[in-house]
Amino acid sequence: MQGAVGFGLALVVVVLLLAMSTAGFMVAREWRFADARGLVWILSGRLDGALGGVGLLALIPAGFLSMLFGGLVLAAVLASLARPKIPLRNGTRLAGGVASGVMGTAGR
Repeated sequence: MQGAVGFGLALVVVVLLLAMSTAGFMVAREWRFADARGLVWILSGRLDGALGGVGLLALIPAGFLSMLFGGLVLAAVLASLARPKIPLRNGTRLAGGVASGVMGTAGR
């Protein structure tokens, strides 16, 4: 039994290490082109959104939350099909970060 679990764990670890090394190479190659100021706006929105997501988890029943987030994902897919022109400003970066934080925290 331990041999099977150890082999399975090794398969998972190899995939994770490969993904991390690939991401590391991408960061090393592309870091000069990153928008540091934009990243600050996005990450601050993400933090606020994560706090809001924790609040949603505490206040809304899990079944309703699943339906709500399923509807939000469907709405986002339909909106992306319309291909709206969204200007890249600090407000839209912040809003995207908040949406990411809420969906990433409460959508689990």
